[in-house]
Amino acid sequence: MSTSPINASLGIAFPIPRHRLAYRGATRYLTYTSAMADEDTVLEEAMDNLKEAGQRIRATQSLMRSQGMTDGENHRDLLTRLSTALAMTEAAYLEARRRRDL
Repeated sequence: MSTSPINASLGIAFPIPRHRLAYRGATRYLTYTSAMADEDTVLEEAMDNLKEAGQRIRATQSLMRSQGMTDGENHRDLLTRLSTALAMTEAAYLEARRRRDL
C-alpha cells in the first residue's frame, strides 16, 4: 500500500488503497511518485468518489421510499436536501469528466 506524498510531506501518512491507484478500465497502474499527483489522476479519483457518493445518495432515497418516509412533512426537508445533494454530485461528476477530457 502506498502513501500519499502530499500528506507525507506534512509528516502524515495516509494509506492509498491499491484500487485507487489504478485507472478504471485500463491495464496500466499509476503510482504517486512526485509531491503533486497528476491532474488526470486527481480527476479520476474525484470521478470515482462522486460516482460512489451518487450511488449512496440514491440508495438512501430508495430506502426512505421503501419505508414510506416520503409521505408527510416529517422528512420533507431531508428528502429535499438529498435531491439537491444528488443533483450537485452529478453536476460535479460531469464537470470533472469534462475537465479530464480537455
